[in-house]
Amino acid sequence: MLAVAALILAAMPLAAQTPSDSRTQQIEQEQAQKAKTAAPPRPNLVERTFLDIEQHGGFGAVTPLAPAFGGIKAGSGLALGLASGKQFGSGDVFQVTAVGSLRKYWLLQAAAQSRELAQGRLKFSGRLRLQDAPQVAFYGIGPGTPKVRTDYDERKYEVSGQAIAEPLRFLRAIGGVEYSRYTTGPGKSSRRSSVDELYSPFQVPGLDADPRYIHSFGLLALDSRS
Repeated sequence: MLAVAALILAAMPLAAQTPSDSRTQQIEQEQAQKAKTAAPPRPNLVERTFLDIEQHGGFGAVTPLAPAFGGIKAGSGLALGLASGKQFGSGDVFQVTAVGSLRKYWLLQAAAQSRELAQGRLKFSGRLRLQDAPQVAFYGIGPGTPKVRTDYDERKYEVSGQAIAEPLRFLRAIGGVEYSRYTTGPGKSSRRSSVDELYSPFQVPGLDADPRYIHSFGLLALDSRS
């Protein structure tokens, strides 16, 4: 019996070294070797460009030249352009933007924002804006109209401004006014009919109208945070 037990004990270290253990050790050695030579991933050109923009304040930052995206009107498709701005030593900001799309929608805008006044309790902003949407969709009015899309051209002129005031630490007041004028005309799509080709002013009230609007708004907000 003692001889058998001795043989079993002698064989145990050999049985502990299984093929799976050897494979595990090999993988660990390979991982350790890779860790010595591994380098962090390097961003490509596009990633580096977006990282640089983000580090300099993002797409909304005021810079001498920056890309601009969208902001025209629904249906414009992909719209790209440029924005150029300047922040003066006083803290006032001025920026101009030009954007266009493959569907011939375009936008021109000039915006300004004042420095903080009254010990940081008052700020003004405003903008001038001109946009053109030459392929606005129109499907008629009511269930009896043809199931055909037509287009019309819509141009908008806008002048707007607003003020933000904090008369008290816990109170914020915001107010503004906007004057806008719309002009409409025949659609400019080469693939679809213009709205005036299928409908008369009697069928579409306001077809020939060029309305003007004045919008105003006001807001009071209470902030209980200290």
